[in-house]
Amino acid sequence: MPRSFLQCMRALTLAAAFCAADTASPAQADQTDQTPAAAAPPPTPANGASVWGPIPLPADSTTAAYRTRPRPAWEYPVLVPYQLVNLPIRYSLVALRTSVIWLDDVGVIPFVQRVFGAQELPYGVLANFSISPLSGFGAGATFYHDEFFGPRNRAKLRTHFSTEGARRASLGMVFNDQGDFEIEAGGGYHLRPEARFSGIGPQASDTNESHYTQETSWGGLTFSREAPHDLSLMAGVIVSGVGTRGPRDEGSNSDDRTLLEVFGGENRPAGYGDRSDGVMYSLGFAHDDTRKSGRPEHGGVRTFKAAYFSGFEEKDGSFYSYRADLQHFLPLWFQERALALRGVIHWIENDGDGDMPFQRLLTNDEPDLMRGFRDLRWRDRGITTLTAEYRFPLWAYNRYDGRGVDFYMFSDVGQVFEDFDDISKRNMRASYGAGLRFMKLRGFLGRLEVGFSEEDTVWRLAAEQTFQYSKGGLYNGRDKSVLR
Repeated sequence: MPRSFLQCMRALTLAAAFCAADTASPAQADQTDQTPAAAAPPPTPANGASVWGPIPLPADSTTAAYRTRPRPAWEYPVLVPYQLVNLPIRYSLVALRTSVIWLDDVGVIPFVQRVFGAQELPYGVLANFSISPLSGFGAGATFYHDEFFGPRNRAKLRTHFSTEGARRASLGMVFNDQGDFEIEAGGGYHLRPEARFSGIGPQASDTNESHYTQETSWGGLTFSREAPHDLSLMAGVIVSGVGTRGPRDEGSNSDDRTLLEVFGGENRPAGYGDRSDGVMYSLGFAHDDTRKSGRPEHGGVRTFKAAYFSGFEEKDGSFYSYRADLQHFLPLWFQERALALRGVIHWIENDGDGDMPFQRLLTNDEPDLMRGFRDLRWRDRGITTLTAEYRFPLWAYNRYDGRGVDFYMFSDVGQVFEDFDDISKRNMRASYGAGLRFMKLRGFLGRLEVGFSEEDTVWRLAAEQTFQYSKGGLYNGRDKSVLR
């Protein structure tokens, strides 16, 4: 290497050293030229300095000593019942979480998602399943198209058949989905060969349970208009018919009693053996400030509706119907853990002189379930329910708001009533239980739950949730013979 280049580099090094040590003496500068200066030691607590400032000496005001508080003797017997309840639940959840993770690791869950989940195409076919206390195990197919003659139009055709002979078919369409003005159109048919009737009123005894066949059909239009402050206005026109007759002969359980065997003669309910046909006009509004569908942690849904049903004939009945449904979601401790609260009151005022057809009365059916009791267990002109659910994620795929499984515990309290004076502690019925909520990407897919009450233990597998239920009634093929 040329000597002139080495001399140039040495001159630059000396210049940098003089600039860096502007307070150093000439002797120190010469020393810098000879050997590099030693780096200053980093500040440590030993010298009382840190990057945040001087470190004070240890004292009672700057240090804390953590000690394990001795447990008093009286706590041990109190903890015994707590641990007896807590440990089985804790280890059961650990085993369930481990099983779900293992199924995901070996590819079972991705395979089920590919077979039964929605595909990337805007149309396709989905399998649907159900378990209910009356219909038994059911299965069917759902045909959907999310770009039905336009990017904001949707259509869905759903069929469902059960082991107890129940049949269900519906067709629904949504136009201008998520727009300022939305139109729903649709209709459906539902046959229940094993419908139940135990009497009318909150004191109806389960020993009087009888069965019959109920056939329901409906069709109509609903309109919704977005308004400021998370409000939406709704109006609807629904034509429906509900017929009743004796139960089917084939396949009936010999231990079941028919409705006329239990409620014959003067006790025969009005409308049995006949149809109730008419048209229902409804108006309402909703305030929805939730930002998630299926897993909300904040906000709520408040819905108020009023309707008038006019029968085509006098025997079909005519009545006014009023409904209030209040829901609220409270965050708990960690993300995706929430307490869901719901209160419903719904009542009917007869507009005629005769008795209302019993098939038009309100009952504990979707979404106003009293879980732990069979569907159609209670009937009257009014119903009120209070529900609490504690939810937390059990497993999530890739992201916390994506596909996954949530565990929840619930409690339902409610009753039917004829007059508001009938609402009392004596008439209230309570149930409780737990279940799993299956989630898709930013939405709800289905639930599997078990409910317990003083009368029964009820298992359900359903594709609808009791919360956030009001939207898409015609599109999802829900029974519209009553105001919901």
